[in-house]
Amino acid sequence: EVKPPFPVQVIQGDAADLPFEDKAFDSVISSFAICAVEHPERTVEETRRVLKDGGRFMLVERGLPSNAFVRWLMKKYDIYPNPNVAWELGIFEDLDIGQLLSQGKFHLVESSPSKILTLHALSARRGCSAADRKVSSNSRLGLPAVTDERARIVFRYTPKKDVQ
Repeated sequence: EVKPPFPVQVIQGDAADLPFEDKAFDSVISSFAICAVEHPERTVEETRRVLKDGGRFMLVERGLPSNAFVRWLMKKYDIYPNPNVAWELGIFEDLDIGQLLSQGKFHLVESSPSKILTLHALSARRGCSAADRKVSSNSRLGLPAVTDERARIVFRYTPKKDVQ
């Protein structure tokens, strides 16, 4: 059994209706969650709602290839996105993650899109200053170091059909 050096609280619920107060968190980290929820736009809006002003949203997601030629080629030969994947695996492959964040009123700070593959690592801020809005392409995602012992919250998404 793994025991982290800080308290962890696991909360289960709907990512499109987070059970937290407005501006409750300094940062939110998401790994392959936005592409797997029923309402990605609402989930991004909820993430913004629970972040403090200047709060950071760091995520790794599946999405459309960032290279236009590769995107065209994959669509032409029906390689990607595969319309059956959403129904079979519950994953949306055709999301434009950058556009989704912009629509959710996030300011992109860092972006490390894969040129060929469909993976994207992004870091965005809620209501940040103009200096923080510069996008650094293909840079390492700068994750802040943990320097205190405050509790960490892990939120696990459960589709409504699985909640009793």
